[in-house]
Amino acid sequence: MVDACPHVVAIGELLWDVFPDGERLGGAPSNFLVHAAALGANGSLISAVGADDRGDEALLKLGARGLDLSGVSCVPDAQTGTVDVEIEEGQPNYTITRDTAWDQIPWTRNAHDLAASAQIACWGTLCQRSSLSRSAHHAFLGALPPSCLKIFDCNFRQSFHDADTVVRSIRAADILKLNAEEIEQLAEYARAPVARLPEEYGLALVVVTDGEAGCRVIESDGTTTEVAGERVAVVDTVGCGDAFTAALTLALYDGTGPVEAAGFGNEVGAFVATCSGGMPELPETLALWV
Repeated sequence: MVDACPHVVAIGELLWDVFPDGERLGGAPSNFLVHAAALGANGSLISAVGADDRGDEALLKLGARGLDLSGVSCVPDAQTGTVDVEIEEGQPNYTITRDTAWDQIPWTRNAHDLAASAQIACWGTLCQRSSLSRSAHHAFLGALPPSCLKIFDCNFRQSFHDADTVVRSIRAADILKLNAEEIEQLAEYARAPVARLPEEYGLALVVVTDGEAGCRVIESDGTTTEVAGERVAVVDTVGCGDAFTAALTLALYDGTGPVEAAGFGNEVGAFVATCSGGMPELPETLALWV
């Protein structure tokens, strides 16, 4: 067990999920960090908001959850991001607004310093849909120290992904996380079946989530293990994958084996599924560091 809590840095979208009954703060990297902080880590976000009420409120809410926001820039000529969310039988359908502040993440000195001090780093594909934010991601990956534990969480959304972005991200990662619905597209981009990705790309671990069915863990030597999920009364699944990723990664950093870490991820993800929105408060009993 690691005594000191890690510095976890994520880059990507910060936005508001607009549900039929109201707005809730979200965005995969932001969800991931909120849960990482709840589990005891020190979390820092690299993103951007607009000079508007939504941006101000987003920063207030994330600050209250204990995140370091020194890497979040304000883009005056763009609006803070939004996503329209419709829930059907507990599953979300997303309509993502284009040309928002997180499409214009600048690479700043603060962002560089955060990346250079990261012990765990996480990123995805959605925020790389624009050239400016994609450049920031490239700089981010280049600034991470060799000792940093790097996790790429695909999070394919709509048509905002492509082979070059995905392959570059896989090559930069130690851990690849995806869900069962993303397997076919990822295999096409990577030109290899998921089971061979550790060998083909030098990954330490590949984890494929599949909702309440649990997840599949593929280790660097090819060992594959099915880890059972937890059956819960689902409110919605928004943010469940991000919570899973946070729990999995922190448990691995703390020295837990891949299968046990995935089980912890299933537990935390299942709890989030019983709540509305992607950032519910986690029980203190789940924290790895206090």
